[in-house]
Amino acid sequence: RRVEPRYADERLRETEERYRTLIENARDVIFTLSVEGVFTSLNHIFEEATGWSPEEWIGKPFSALLHPDDLPTALTLWRRILHGEIPPLFEVRLASKGGAPIAAELLVTPHLHDGQDVSVFGIARNVTERKRIEEEQRRAEVAEAARQVLETEVADRKRIEGQLRYRLVIEEVLAHVSRI
Repeated sequence: RRVEPRYADERLRETEERYRTLIENARDVIFTLSVEGVFTSLNHIFEEATGWSPEEWIGKPFSALLHPDDLPTALTLWRRILHGEIPPLFEVRLASKGGAPIAAELLVTPHLHDGQDVSVFGIARNVTERKRIEEEQRRAEVAEAARQVLETEVADRKRIEGQLRYRLVIEEVLAHVSRI
């Protein structure tokens, strides 16, 4: 069945509009990278997350945005992506314009054409707040465990102290009795 060009063009425009709306309204950073690792597109959430406008980063390498300690792992994953692999969800720390690190969870996938990488699509979620809450919960759990250990130690000391007092009283009574 043959599709009329006008109808095909209209469907293409509708599809493009749907995807544009999806990307514009997403709460995560959506980006594309060239095979050289340079940003070719970023949605507006990038600015909300990092403080930089997308225009400031289009044409710049993604590696410059990464925390130096995360760069080796990210580059290893990058090489795997360029070989057509889709890595599992992973976390990195990103720079922000204000200087505070951003914990980000990334999902990336190669975009292939005729079996060759032509770009990389990605979604980055800012998980800084979630990580902060997890750290607070971890610290609260550690503090609770320490409190329980301390309570046990105090109870043990009181028990031992009571036993020592009892023993001292017995020894005093025995000493008194032996003098009689």
